Amino acid sequence: MTEKTKVTAVIVAAGSGSRFGGELPKQFADLGGMPVLARTIGVFERAARVSEIFLAVPEDFIAHTRRMVGEFSFSKVTGVTGGGESRQASVYAALREIETDIVLIHDGVRPFVTERVIEGVIAEAERGGGAVPGVPSTDTVKLAGADGLIYSTPDRRAVYAAQTPQGFPYGVILRAHKFAVADGYAGTDDASLVERLRDTPVRMVNGDARNIKITTPEDAALAEIFLADVAEACPPEPAQEPEKCPESMAGDSPEGFEDFSPEPPAVHTEDLRKKVTVYTDGACSGNPGPGGYGAVILFSSSSGQVHRKELSGGFRLTTNNRMEILSAIAALEALREPCEAVLYSDSQYLVSAVEKGWIIRWRKKNWMRNKTEPALNADLWKRLLPLLDRHSVEFRWVRGHAGNPENERCDQLARAAASGPSSLAEDEGFTQPAVTEVTLS
Repeated sequence: MTEKTKVTAVIVAAGSGSRFGGELPKQFADLGGMPVLARTIGVFERAARVSEIFLAVPEDFIAHTRRMVGEFSFSKVTGVTGGGESRQASVYAALREIETDIVLIHDGVRPFVTERVIEGVIAEAERGGGAVPGVPSTDTVKLAGADGLIYSTPDRRAVYAAQTPQGFPYGVILRAHKFAVADGYAGTDDASLVERLRDTPVRMVNGDARNIKITTPEDAALAEIFLADVAEACPPEPAQEPEKCPESMAGDSPEGFEDFSPEPPAVHTEDLRKKVTVYTDGACSGNPGPGGYGAVILFSSSSGQVHRKELSGGFRLTTNNRMEILSAIAALEALREPCEAVLYSDSQYLVSAVEKGWIIRWRKKNWMRNKTEPALNADLWKRLLPLLDRHSVEFRWVRGHAGNPENERCDQLARAAASGPSSLAEDEGFTQPAVTEVTLS
């Protein structure tokens, strides 16, 4: 298939939202001044590869939904249909009213899906199979019977949390739903229906930890935090300046950054510095041993479009602390013009070294902690200090493995980099310390 491939997003929002509570179903609840469903539609409206959008909503909210579509001028929405008694029935009803090449089936209450995820799903579906975005499980999963007795513990490396949109060739997903109806089969998601065909491969593609499904009030509270993060990274820009991305990245440009000028403005003041949000993490097996770092950079332009850059790298022999420091260095080095950044790390070592002034004291003492002990990782601190002079950076500690989606994503990137190719790079600054290095994160 080519760029002319017709891609239809079927956004399913026909649930009653009984677990959510409130006067309106969860998909119509307010999220930062917009209905959740409107935020979800907006992502697909802006996605370059999506040709049209078809909505499945509760019968009683069809008129309400059409007014919302008009209010927000969603030009790609071509139809609204009433949902069925189940999500599966709602999807099938929508499929029978469209004709397209590729179908993306998405939960209406996942407003934080990114265009990167959408394009990855489309690319896989264009190869003729199904595509499911997902994130690796960070928890140990147990399988138990109705009596609570555990009978199996699957390998966590093979366990993923499935997300949407799930993508398929139109003929494949329509056939899968027809077979399910004929057999009276109720699947847990659309991919499970295609898996039953046994003639079409369904593959996992990269999802996003922030692509949560807003089902409960607790989910809504987390969504508000995500919006606050975006607002923090998106200050109003001066009217006289053209829109530009502050962190025009070094190296390969990520999706969404190509449209911005890489040239910095002639004058920089504290007031004109653009704001970015950075998450970092490091990982090491053995400490010392194979290690990796991961970083996520977030920025919103004045138009509200969220830009995202992910970084990672792996080394054959290093330490956890070095990877924590290097993750911050890699992120800050990727910002080509001075920025005001809030950097989140689960490393107390890194955050304390900066915020408590340890590295400044070590530098004054010629990189000695005291008269007899050298400061560890001096080569990396020397590399970090100029970046702290160039950028205004506030380091904030976040508890690791506590459910923060971006921190979890950085951990995934770091661990994947550490367990990557057998020919990992050499951490040239690492020397085996005479004493055991203490990891505080």
